[in-house]
Amino acid sequence: MNKTLLLIMCDFMLLNLLALTRWEKAEPSHTQLESAAPRSAVNAPAINADMVELMRLTLEDEKSARDALATQLASTRGSLSEREKNLAALQQQKGQLENSLAANQSSTRELEQRFTATVQEAALSKEQLAKMQAIYIGHRKDKVDIVEELTAKIEELESSLNEQIKESVELTSELNEHKKFEAIYA
Repeated sequence: MNKTLLLIMCDFMLLNLLALTRWEKAEPSHTQLESAAPRSAVNAPAINADMVELMRLTLEDEKSARDALATQLASTRGSLSEREKNLAALQQQKGQLENSLAANQSSTRELEQRFTATVQEAALSKEQLAKMQAIYIGHRKDKVDIVEELTAKIEELESSLNEQIKESVELTSELNEHKKFEAIYA
């Protein structure tokens, strides 16, 4: 129980006890009555004033304590709502990152398939070139031109393959960065 509240209750009970006691039934001796009368008459207003002042101060203290608690409660509610907003934003950001990661993984699979197809095509082109060179060696000049044309085409295919390999490597590194980012926010 709060000390202030206990003090108020004790004061209230004491005042009730003083107010409700019938003093006329107990007849003190004349000497005690004469000596006690001047003292109690003088002290009664001072005691009542002190009691009233004490009760007023106690009520003011209680009010200030309640105001402080209300302020603290409002502050706590504000920080709680702010944390909930931050959590919702982080959840949304996580969802966006997961979607981005899924898209990157899909893109990486597609590039890997294209890379495999290009490698197979390049291998077939090299085999065809070797066969054509064997057939056309020693033949006419126009056949040599065809071989040179095919060689240029193979070099073009190889450069295309190298570009696709570079693109695949870049996407793979980008995917790894997204995985690291997801691991940080997971």
